Amino acid sequence: MELENPFSDYRVDDDYVREIITEINENSFFIVERLLSEEVAAAVLSEVNEMNMGQSHGGNSLRQSRIAVRSPLMRQIMCHPLVLAVWKAYLGNDYCCSTFTSNTILPDDGHINWHVDYPYWGMEQPWLSGRMGGQSLWTLETFTAENGATGAVPGSHKFGCAPEKSN
Repeated sequence: MELENPFSDYRVDDDYVREIITEINENSFFIVERLLSEEVAAAVLSEVNEMNMGQSHGGNSLRQSRIAVRSPLMRQIMCHPLVLAVWKAYLGNDYCCSTFTSNTILPDDGHINWHVDYPYWGMEQPWLSGRMGGQSLWTLETFTAENGATGAVPGSHKFGCAPEKSN
């Protein structure tokens, strides 16, 4: 599904981008609530659920890769004006989206250890300081313990290494 330019009326507020960057620098993440309209969020969730239909899972999630190639709507989401403005301000002009996946965490299906995301998981520790990447996480349903909530450790981007594995 492709919605006709769902972000045509969205205007990026430079002060808000600076606020986001300040918070990322301090805590490693920033939450932007309700960036998508209910209509767009419902359409995205519907596409993800359709992609997941018939998929078996060997663990605690259903992962779909290359979704920007598979869906015009996903490409639109990936290019939300605020997301692009934040990553440009954070990483500079030479940034790119290296992956765009869907990961549906399933409830009551084990535990995911604390971990790091790309590009850090393949790098020798301690890591060099500086900005090498970032993640945009689009939550389409409210996170709860029952439906497979995701967590983040404030300030963990300053550790210089991966968190210790725990159960």
